[in-house]
Amino acid sequence: MFSKEFLEKYNLKFNNSRENEDNAFCTLAYSCAKNIKTTKFSKYLWKYNSESITRKNNHSFYLDTIPNYINNMIWIFNEAKKRNRHFCSFLKYYMTSTYIYLYIILL
Repeated sequence: MFSKEFLEKYNLKFNNSRENEDNAFCTLAYSCAKNIKTTKFSKYLWKYNSESITRKNNHSFYLDTIPNYINNMIWIFNEAKKRNRHFCSFLKYYMTSTYIYLYIILL
């Protein structure tokens, strides 16, 4: 969760993407954070749906949306650069994990 003050201070808004936009937004928000607090309580409820857009057609969604995923990565780095946050360790971690994700998916 992000406070309204935090979002306003860093002028954080979702980009215009229709897929993976939450990933892009949260990554940029984390790069702006001075500290991140965690809790031992789960705050996210997720329900598996075999017919969801990400799972139907033998999970084709993942391959079909790789260009949009990459566009979100580009957006994150451009935004981070504008905000002087492009060398943030969190963004380096995100970049590395993204390359690993793409490598696994494209094997």
